[in-house]
Amino acid sequence: MSLINLHEGVALVAARGAALGAFNVTCWEMAPAIIAAAEAADFPVVLQAQWPFLEYAGAPVATRFLTDLAEQAKVPVVLQVDHAKTWEQVMACLRHGFSSVMIDASHHPINDNIGLVRQVVKAAHPMGVTVESELGRLSGSEGDVVVDEAEASFTDPREAAYFVEETGVDALAVSVGTVHGPYRGEPKLDFPRLEKISQETSVPLVLHGASGLSPATLQQGVTLGVGKVNFSTELREAWLGAMRRELASDAADTLPCIRSAQAAVQKVVAEKITILKC
Repeated sequence: MSLINLHEGVALVAARGAALGAFNVTCWEMAPAIIAAAEAADFPVVLQAQWPFLEYAGAPVATRFLTDLAEQAKVPVVLQVDHAKTWEQVMACLRHGFSSVMIDASHHPINDNIGLVRQVVKAAHPMGVTVESELGRLSGSEGDVVVDEAEASFTDPREAAYFVEETGVDALAVSVGTVHGPYRGEPKLDFPRLEKISQETSVPLVLHGASGLSPATLQQGVTLGVGKVNFSTELREAWLGAMRRELASDAADTLPCIRSAQAAVQKVVAEKITILKC
């Protein structure tokens, strides 16, 4: 079909009362499984590369691989980097053909966060590339992003409105009770806060750390302004679980292990897309 940006992708699914699923690529073989699930569902998808994977694989080579997959897919695909933390990381992604970038400067004071995001927006928009950023901090770890519970803070709705206006960002990741990594106990999202942020801002909201959330929770988030939902932990768990099962056999071999792991990831992605279709 086509490589599209995040604005285009959200618009496509919002018309159907749905949200985009964004699925993190942490190794080469995971990407085709994500695309296969989206094609089977006939639904747009965000193919989302974590920066540590791009750094390990080499951004030019990895991006060519991911772009080829996206352009050959039978559904629209957004190619986005997740949690780029520096100007240099964002520029590498812009140079190599990403259609969307996520710059995470939430660890900086708000004015520094605004300054960096505004700079990225000015560079990306003339290229037709959309920008996601984050305000508020999720506890937990994902890739090379680690936030202690004591440092986590919920997103303030009025601060969010100011942030969006000052930066011109296209999507805003918010902290309303999700975490990066596995949950300890049943997560409780602050839905009134989420609704207020949506009312105060003019952009789609993004839920990070959505692995483990119930279908009802995810769907309620969509009704309150969430346009994109990120999944990573459940994909990694499915991949590694399938690998362990295959490796337990004395007859384990490389390709059967990979194919089993891909099938496990594809199943998880298919389940999440079905939920987000509402």
